[in-house]
Amino acid sequence: MNDAVSGDILIVDDVGSSRELLAGVLREVCVLPIRMARNGQETIQAVQARVPAVVFLDIDLPDVNGLELLRRIHAQDERIFVIMVSGVGTPANVKTSREHGAAAFILKPFRPQRVVEALMAYQRHRGDTVLRQQPA
Repeated sequence: MNDAVSGDILIVDDVGSSRELLAGVLREVCVLPIRMARNGQETIQAVQARVPAVVFLDIDLPDVNGLELLRRIHAQDERIFVIMVSGVGTPANVKTSREHGAAAFILKPFRPQRVVEALMAYQRHRGDTVLRQQPA
């Protein structure tokens, strides 16, 4: 396990438009830098190169199930705050994600408020400020 967490966000999704949509929301509300990965192999390489603070992880990837990838990510560093993402938000999907160690679950298409809520959960969990200050 690496000693330092980089303080960035890793978006993992095989659909480019989904990655870009989420990145756009994150750029509006969050102060952390953003990296992206398209599949499980790129994700593991990215985590090994620099441990992210937060991972937005799609469940359905072409080369590995997102839940298995979640296990591998936490094997690299259990402190990573993983937010599962899926177009299928069944109670079973949410429950299974939580049981595998996900900190939150967001349904596609992304609603900015749900992204903010997930990052607020990260802030409460870690005590780090990651959200931009909202104008009064």
